Amino acid sequence: MKAEAPVAQIVLNVAILGCGRWGQNHLRTLSNLRDCGLVNSITVVDPSPVARISATLADEVREEMDG
Repeated sequence: MKAEAPVAQIVLNVAILGCGRWGQNHLRTLSNLRDCGLVNSITVVDPSPVARISATLADEVREEMDG
């Protein structure tokens, strides 16, 4: 029997720039991937207070990017 080679798993830190209607779809999908262990953390960056408040699935929410 042939031994299987170990599989390296890549875990991502992801930022979503803009969390309007499509950003919410991306956030939901990335949240599911986080639950599966494929995404480590999700940061949402959006100047809109409404969009930031609605980004409840994100690990971190910011008004602007650093630097």
